[in-house]
Amino acid sequence: DLFFSQIVKQVESNKGAPHRQKRQISTVRRSRERSSSLQLPQPTQDQMGVILRLTETSDPWTQLGIPRGAKKDEVNRAYRKLAVLLHPDKTQAHGTAEAFMILGKARNQILKTLEP
Repeated sequence: DLFFSQIVKQVESNKGAPHRQKRQISTVRRSRERSSSLQLPQPTQDQMGVILRLTETSDPWTQLGIPRGAKKDEVNRAYRKLAVLLHPDKTQAHGTAEAFMILGKARNQILKTLEP
């Protein structure tokens, strides 16, 4: 009972006090500030080879580096192998994010042709 009355007194004494609110900086703004101040690292030789292959041709089979008529499993295996090199969560190297999007589109194009 004594404990409860102490809590009530404390709550009542804080009623008139203004609440402090923390001013939050948006995550987007913070990440933009960080990215504009930092230069992106250069891609590795492996990444550069894949980026060039993805951007030089529009043929999805060539982009993934698999022969025409490959099975769905082969398509997915090739995609995963290249995605590890280019995924934005794995690397921040210059050009990898755009190449990753091209890679995803190429895979989707092929998978659409394989569906019955």
